[in-house]
Amino acid sequence: MSRSFILFLASVAAMAALVCPRQAFSDQAASEGYRLRPGDTLEITISGEPAYSGTFLLGAAGTILLADGAVGEIPVVGLTLEEAKTRMQESLAEYLKDPAVSVRITKFRVTVSGEVQNPGSYEITAGETVMDAINRAGGAKREIALARVELTRATEEKILLEPQGFLEKGDNSQNLLLQPGDEVLVGRSELGEEYKVSGAVKFPGSYPVSRTQPPRLFDALEAAGRWTEEADPRRALLIRKDGGQTTIDLSALDSQPGNILNLPLAAGDEIFVPRKTTQITVQGGVNNPGEYLVEESTTFLQAVGKAGGLKSDAILKECVLVRAKPQGKWLQVDLEKVLRKGDMKANPVVQDGDMLWVAEREPARPRRDAWDVIRNTIAPVLWALSL
Repeated sequence: MSRSFILFLASVAAMAALVCPRQAFSDQAASEGYRLRPGDTLEITISGEPAYSGTFLLGAAGTILLADGAVGEIPVVGLTLEEAKTRMQESLAEYLKDPAVSVRITKFRVTVSGEVQNPGSYEITAGETVMDAINRAGGAKREIALARVELTRATEEKILLEPQGFLEKGDNSQNLLLQPGDEVLVGRSELGEEYKVSGAVKFPGSYPVSRTQPPRLFDALEAAGRWTEEADPRRALLIRKDGGQTTIDLSALDSQPGNILNLPLAAGDEIFVPRKTTQITVQGGVNNPGEYLVEESTTFLQAVGKAGGLKSDAILKECVLVRAKPQGKWLQVDLEKVLRKGDMKANPVVQDGDMLWVAEREPARPRRDAWDVIRNTIAPVLWALSL
């Protein structure tokens, strides 16, 4: 399902919500536990007094001016709707007899964060829903992100939603009406309801676990964009939350999604897709000789770099690659052609089990004078003849 199609479905659903009784906006729900903030828009009605009534946007000062300021500034930021109503009645009592005041919030700001294109604070009109806020923030970056949305109310109540269910099945219980003070966290949850996909995949990261339809291995790989070219899907690991590990051949699973190995995932699980590796041995004129794991397509020169680079006494023209398969095959390698002439044909790609040897100059022998020859060669012979 493309993001543009998701946005289309959301807009259709939003239009349907306008005529759906279940989606009627509730002043009581909006006011419960919420204290007025700058950026809120209030609709204030004074019964029988249209000059004092109207729509007012709360600015940074947090006050409202009724009847063009005739009543003076009335501070309301930080108050509940009921407290704001009482304060207005007290202020108006000096000018009106028994003023009947009603107050409701018509617009407010909601914070949208997580896996959306443009996280931030957005103005919401009373009656709009969670998906409206997500669309206001540019929509979800990935379809899978809509499998887990955390809605935090002003009362600090946390509600886990799956807007995917709303988009695919029209389940309005997964697309709640927004209330003042709401915060929408898309694709992640502070409650830890996530699994991870790591290693050689296109989009490594954490993904939400759907409560209604737990994901399986194949679903998780699709969400992560599948594996990359350098991956070795035959040696993937499923790492459970309790530490247990299972090796999975994803290439077999790819051709048979109904395979028994297409295991369900739970929160805390991780799928690790390793990169292709080759084990080689590098000896001779390198700074750190030894065994190394390198990625496939690694060349002789890159392997030398892995082993710490060439020593100062290395002989570039006299290097050897011993192939394990076929056993015992020797390849002469001239690194001088590679480094000084750019001849990449002289730089073979290593294979699993290869042994690389770089020649190095022997240390210069000390010059021997006549006495040294007599002492170390002739003297021992004369001593043996005298026995």
